[in-house]
Amino acid sequence: MPSSELPILYMHGYQDVLIDYQCAEAQRQTLVDAWDLGSGEQLEADAGHTRTRYTSPNGTPFEYIEHDYVSPVTFLEGHCFPGSDDHEATLEDQLFGFACEDEDTFVWGEEVMDFFNTHPGSPAQAS
Repeated sequence: MPSSELPILYMHGYQDVLIDYQCAEAQRQTLVDAWDLGSGEQLEADAGHTRTRYTSPNGTPFEYIEHDYVSPVTFLEGHCFPGSDDHEATLEDQLFGFACEDEDTFVWGEEVMDFFNTHPGSPAQAS
C-alpha cells in the first residue's frame, strides 16, 4: 500500500498463471478500501478487456485494466502485454517475448504513457 496517494495504473490478465488473478483482485480491493474509492466508473469494455477508474475523495485516480488475452508462450498464459510486437526473445538474456497472441484492443505501452502524461506522479495532498 502506498504511504500516500499517487496516480496508479494497474493491468492484470484473467488467465495470468505467474501472478494469480485472485491476487490482483485482493490488491485492487485493498486499495479501494484504503483510499475510499467506491465502486468506480467503467471507462471501456469489450470482449477482451475492461477498464475501470476509481477516484479518491482527494481526486487521485486509480485505473484498473483487466484483460483476457494470452501469451503464445504456454506457461505465461495471461501474463502478457497487449499490443506488443515482442513475440519472441530478441534481446540478450531475454528468455521469451511478452506479447499477447490475441487481437488486442489496446496497446499497453501507449496506455502507460497517456496515463502518466495526464497524471504526473505527484502525491495528492490530504485536505
